[in-house]
Amino acid sequence: MALAILCAPGFFQGCSGCTCEECFSQGVGTQVRREAAKDYVYSAPISETEREVRAYAKGQSFEVPNGAFTRSSRIVAPHTVSADRQLTFGFSPVGKDRYRLEVTQTSTYTAGDGGVDRRTSRELEGEWEIASHVDLEFAAKTNERAERSSDRAKTVGRGCDRGCELGCRACEACDRVVR
Repeated sequence: MALAILCAPGFFQGCSGCTCEECFSQGVGTQVRREAAKDYVYSAPISETEREVRAYAKGQSFEVPNGAFTRSSRIVAPHTVSADRQLTFGFSPVGKDRYRLEVTQTSTYTAGDGGVDRRTSRELEGEWEIASHVDLEFAAKTNERAERSSDRAKTVGRGCDRGCELGCRACEACDRVVR
């Protein structure tokens, strides 16, 4: 019997192929970056941010209209493939030379009753990508903090033996799924 326990450690200690701790750890790192981007105040010239906004939009298949950005611009970029999606880049001044950027995505759907349903969500990943390209020092400090938080989360863990709290699918492949 002891041999069986030693040969099948996954059966008694969780699934050896499960990566819940990794999933949880990555989620914590991502959340640190998203929170930093959400609260970020730009001090770079608006032209630097404009360049990164255009690059981000193009990479996501959105088209930013021509024209100069200001600290109080609201730029709507339609999707180049699907007319029912758009990104909005909202700038708002903070003090004399600083500003914030909020990126939102709006998707339009046909509702069951034939009407139109619009869903808008904040795109914090996009905000992170733009801010991290504009301010390399900010990105380095935030990445360092995210790595520390991620490493700490990995030691705490959220393995199959406790159920996966982030909704990752790793536990579904595990023989010992806890619901």
